[in-house]
Amino acid sequence: MGWREIAENVLVLRGSPNTGLIATNGIAFVVDPGYGEGRAKSIHKKIESLRLARRFAMLTHGHVDHIAECKGFERVFAHRWCVGLAESATLRNVCEFGVNTTKGFTFITGDSVPITDEIWWGDEILGVEALDAHGHTPGHTAYMYGNVIFAGDAVFGDKLLNKVKILYHTDVPTAEETLKRLKEQIKGDTIFVPGHGPIVEGKRARELIEKNVEAIEQVKKDLWEIIKDGGTLEEITVRLMEFYGLKIEPEFVLLDMVPIRSILSKWLEEGKVKVEATEMGILWSAK
Repeated sequence: MGWREIAENVLVLRGSPNTGLIATNGIAFVVDPGYGEGRAKSIHKKIESLRLARRFAMLTHGHVDHIAECKGFERVFAHRWCVGLAESATLRNVCEFGVNTTKGFTFITGDSVPITDEIWWGDEILGVEALDAHGHTPGHTAYMYGNVIFAGDAVFGDKLLNKVKILYHTDVPTAEETLKRLKEQIKGDTIFVPGHGPIVEGKRARELIEKNVEAIEQVKKDLWEIIKDGGTLEEITVRLMEFYGLKIEPEFVLLDMVPIRSILSKWLEEGKVKVEATEMGILWSAK
């Protein structure tokens, strides 16, 4: 893992997630300081080497792997809907898993990260523009500086697409709309930095976004076949995970239940499925 200059005054610390550093007006804007031993040290050492007087952090969203090393910054920017996720480990767990941390679950909760500046999509901070990219979480934000876009977890790299199959988005329909908007932002010289995965440019960036769209569509197609037999949310989730050959562990089931619940809820709204409360739980089935 090391720093790479991808454009003038823009560097990336490769990892999972990728961390961006934009140097402008004597300020280091660090996008998603990330998670992991030594990352904070690497970030601040690089800022010192660039002789930048001020240090600001910009969060795409409040998941712990993107914010755990958010330390030593004068100001921390996040979308107003992400403030609670960053500042409360309890709220973070409830929103991410549907429950707070309990014994038996190995959730990584992380610490509180105080937000100094609430932003809204369309805001521009010294040339860094906040883009609407929600769906992965409420308030998820991408950042654009010149021809560089830091997409956070709105878009996943190839390796993760192949590994997880069921992409984690709290609001899948909105995540799909975000993918369409981001694709429209891509120009021939655009440098695109996903939260997890390799940096891609131009045509390759559009192709990666399309792969994310296709992955979601494939899950919906396979889920539709599984729901024809009906079942509770947990049963349906485990069946789909087994179909994909995924590891069946409590934490992973809780995670995958989130996007599956989102898809089922949209189908309920559209009249494609029905729900029934029984002694076995809430049963979902295709109409």
